[in-house]
Amino acid sequence: DPQLAALSHRMKEEINGKGWHRMGKLMLQVGHFNQAEELYNELLENASDDGDKGFIYNQLGEAKLYQ
Repeated sequence: DPQLAALSHRMKEEINGKGWHRMGKLMLQVGHFNQAEELYNELLENASDDGDKGFIYNQLGEAKLYQ
């Protein structure tokens, strides 16, 4: 289906990132703030560097802002 392919491509462009970070961004965009918070808390426990932790803290702040 060309429309579905176009939608999928558009979503990938708008929601950059990889893996679970992309899922968290999608959750925030569709209004699943509690689930996004849970995901980002889990990612924070496994974050390996300060840059990753900073990004996750920022996303957690966004989730809290809209809850």
